[in-house]
Amino acid sequence: MKQPISIFFVPLAVLLLTSLSCQNNSTKEKLSTPTSGTVTIYSDESFKPVIDPLLSVFNALYPYATVSCNYQSETDAMNLFLKGKNSMIFATRKLTTAETDYFHSYQLFPAEIHFASDAIALIVHPNFTDSIISVTQIREILTGKISTWKQLGHLGSSDNIRLVFDNTGSGTVRFMIDSICHGEALSQNLSALKGNSEVIQYVSEHPNSIGVIGVGWISNGRDSTSRSFLGKIKVLRVSRSDRPTLADSYYPYQANLFPGLYPLLRPIYLINVEPHKGLASGMASFVCSDRGQRIILKTGILPAYETIRKVKIKE
Repeated sequence: MKQPISIFFVPLAVLLLTSLSCQNNSTKEKLSTPTSGTVTIYSDESFKPVIDPLLSVFNALYPYATVSCNYQSETDAMNLFLKGKNSMIFATRKLTTAETDYFHSYQLFPAEIHFASDAIALIVHPNFTDSIISVTQIREILTGKISTWKQLGHLGSSDNIRLVFDNTGSGTVRFMIDSICHGEALSQNLSALKGNSEVIQYVSEHPNSIGVIGVGWISNGRDSTSRSFLGKIKVLRVSRSDRPTLADSYYPYQANLFPGLYPLLRPIYLINVEPHKGLASGMASFVCSDRGQRIILKTGILPAYETIRKVKIKE
């Protein structure tokens, strides 16, 4: 069921009053080593296609280790992280000064590592005749200045544009507010579902919709799920120009992320506050290792420490 976009942030003071010490993690986490024990990490749901392969390989390499991931909206995951429910989180932002000071008050010193970058992908129904959109047009749709396909330049249709997000509290929504709308309020006509896969399914069934998802869900050509999603939708090229053309519009593919050609690029951070070098720290080291970075490379997003090999693809 669609829900109207409504962003709210839990005040830090409330979190501090209701939180227990971050040192109150489970005994298993406290007694873990970098390659043994049990730990649950948290992540924005849009990173699931990237994090799952990392977990699968790490757990296979270390039979005495069990690392699992709880996927939620970034807002919910960060709130639980600040309450000390887990030691590590994957997010699209660093901690604020107030959040960092909070951890310091418990003698915990967060390690914030930019280990990869992904992109926001805009998807439409496969029957959609156009393939390009500008950042300005995206901003005007998000803020309600453009609400119909006719206003967007499709003269044959006066239908309303249905723009859907993955979740009201996701990092995708926050990115659009901060980086595209520059803090301007989102239109009340936007909607949110319950995850990226639901957005893909919705767009595949509604010709007048635009979906906003993390590109990891459609970027891995080796993954059967990713290929099946691509068969249901069409990915838009995005341009920084106010009058976009095919020449200055780019798909959110790896070769366009590396040189910064695609406009909707965002960082992914690993934030670890484990008080000792336990299993969360072992997972963090693996993610940043050569092997972990090569796994990220294969998912189709941009690793922070791995060289990208450019390959010309016939379109």
